[in-house]
Amino acid sequence: MNGELASLIALCLHGNAWLGGVDATPPHLETENSTFKYVRSVQVEAPSGRLVRKTSRLVGVAAWLEQLRSSGSDRLWLVVPQASSSPTRSLDPHLAAAFANGGEWAVMSTGRDKVLWTSTWTVGDQGAAEHRIWDVRCTGTRLAGVAHPQQPDIEPSRDELLRALRRVRHFADSNSLSSWTAWFDKAIAAADADDPVIAYNPDLAPAGMLDLARTRLLAAAVQAWVFGGMGSWNDVWLDDETENRKLTEVTRRLYRAVLQALTAVTNASYALA
Repeated sequence: MNGELASLIALCLHGNAWLGGVDATPPHLETENSTFKYVRSVQVEAPSGRLVRKTSRLVGVAAWLEQLRSSGSDRLWLVVPQASSSPTRSLDPHLAAAFANGGEWAVMSTGRDKVLWTSTWTVGDQGAAEHRIWDVRCTGTRLAGVAHPQQPDIEPSRDELLRALRRVRHFADSNSLSSWTAWFDKAIAAADADDPVIAYNPDLAPAGMLDLARTRLLAAAVQAWVFGGMGSWNDVWLDDETENRKLTEVTRRLYRAVLQALTAVTNASYALA
C-alpha cells in the first residue's frame, strides 16, 4: 500500500472518529499509527479564516485536528484525482503513484468552511532512527464555491473492484505470472472473508468503526494495491506487444477500481459516537 495514501485514509477515519466523538484528546497518529511508521515530523500550514486573519503553522496531527475542531470543521474526506491518463501527465497515474508525491491525493475538511489539504513528503534524514526518514508538510487552501465530497457507494465499488481483479487475475494466469495470480486471489478472497484482515496497516481505521462490508472492501483494496516500483506489478513487462497493451488496460482499470473502493470506504457515512 502506498504510504502517503494510507496516511491520508488513516487521518480521515481516525480524525472523523474524534471529530464526531467526545474524547478530549485527539489521536497522535504520527506516533501511534502504522501508516506514519516512517514519518519523522508532520507540520501543517492552516489558512486564515473568519476569526483568524493570518496563516497558522501547527506541529503534529493532534494539533491539526484540534485546530480543525476549533475552526468549526466536522468531517474529513479523501479526495482523489481522476485516475486516467492525460496529455499533461508524463506517466500513467498507476505508474506515478510509485514515486514520492506522485499520487496527487488530498483531504478536504468541511463544516464552517471547506479546505483542501495537500501533503508533500520529503526525506529529512536518511539515517534517522527506526527509518523515520520522512518529513510531511500539509498545506490548506480554502475552497470557494461548491465543492462536493466524492462518495461512491460501497456495493457498486465492491462489484467494480471484483470485476477488475478477476480480469487482471485472468491476464496474469494467461501469461504464466503465477505469483501474481496468487496475489490477486488473496484480494478476491478478502472481499468475501468472514474475518477480513487489512494487510500492512491493520489500524487504518479505529477498532469497531467499520462494519463487515466496509472492512471486506478495504481489505480487498489494500491487497489489490500493486502499484509500486521495482518488483511490483508496475514492473511487469512482456515480450509480446499486444499482451503489453492488454497489461496496460487491465492495470488502469484495476487502479481506478482500487481508488474508488478506498474512497468509498473512507468517505462512507458512519454512526460516530
